[in-house]
Amino acid sequence: MTKAAKVWLIVGIVAAVLLCCCVATFAVVAFYSSITNIDVGEALSAPRLEGVTLANYGLVQKGMTYEEVAAIFGGPGGLAVEMELAGVRAEIYQWNAAGGGYAQISFLNGKVYQKRKFGLR
Repeated sequence: MTKAAKVWLIVGIVAAVLLCCCVATFAVVAFYSSITNIDVGEALSAPRLEGVTLANYGLVQKGMTYEEVAAIFGGPGGLAVEMELAGVRAEIYQWNAAGGGYAQISFLNGKVYQKRKFGLR
């Protein structure tokens, strides 16, 4: 292989690596720019509600709306995260229990799709 061919091979490899880095950077920026709000403070400072219990947590079902969940728990939840990507909207709300613990409910396009709990009684 000639010296010129080696140089062009190295230039090609460097260009390919730079292109891959640019594509990866673009993907990361596109993902993070889709997150419109991350405010864990709002979730932590949400009111502590008597209705946030293990029994009421069990009543929350996939497909329910935020309003239905808020009615079950007896008040509003604190918004922890909201984002939209490719036309899909995701939100995570936290309801804090008066006796300690919390329920986190994830909504996809306005409907419950996942729930988590910690320390509910």
